[in-house]
Amino acid sequence: MLSKHVLNCGFSQWYSLFADISIDSKSMKLSDDFIQYLLSDGIVLPKSGSDGNDDEIIEDHDWGDDNDHQNGFPRLPDGGGDDSDGQSSGAEAAAPEFPEMDAFMRSALDSLGAVFPKLNWSSCEDSSWMSATGTRCLTPDDVYLLLKSSDRIVHDLTQPFKDCTDETPPVEHELVLKKWVDMNPSMEFRCFVANNQLIGTAEL
Repeated sequence: MLSKHVLNCGFSQWYSLFADISIDSKSMKLSDDFIQYLLSDGIVLPKSGSDGNDDEIIEDHDWGDDNDHQNGFPRLPDGGGDDSDGQSSGAEAAAPEFPEMDAFMRSALDSLGAVFPKLNWSSCEDSSWMSATGTRCLTPDDVYLLLKSSDRIVHDLTQPFKDCTDETPPVEHELVLKKWVDMNPSMEFRCFVANNQLIGTAEL
């Protein structure tokens, strides 16, 4: 397989040609700092994605050996407990901010209603279990959580040309928000088009 075949399957390569018969969608190029955020360890939702709620932080813990914790809980380091004012003195994970991405998401949600997020090629279906609404996103936080939890998204960002035999070209990664549509999975098909003609279909 050649890299051009992969590029031709990217959202922006075909959407403008078939927009009239495709689900309404909005897209935005990903900035380098947002890509680094998606590839970083742990899950810290951006501050701007919250609607006034406390920042949601989900982190992996290194439990260490049995001497590092008591009663099944990790032992706090010296001085890591609550101080005299009841405030935790432990280090907190800093919540990043992406105002342009946040504005794009809110605009798309206002325009499309609930959305289904994906990147150039892959969606976040593998992380749907992280959200009570699955892949149906109603807020920026919903989108951030699915993106940050998805191995498919990491694959899109790090090795989209894994099986290609030619030189790897540069890629402009983008976030795509598609209008949510309730679909029967048995009625989803992958379509193949050549020379503006539908030449085949296959069940997903």
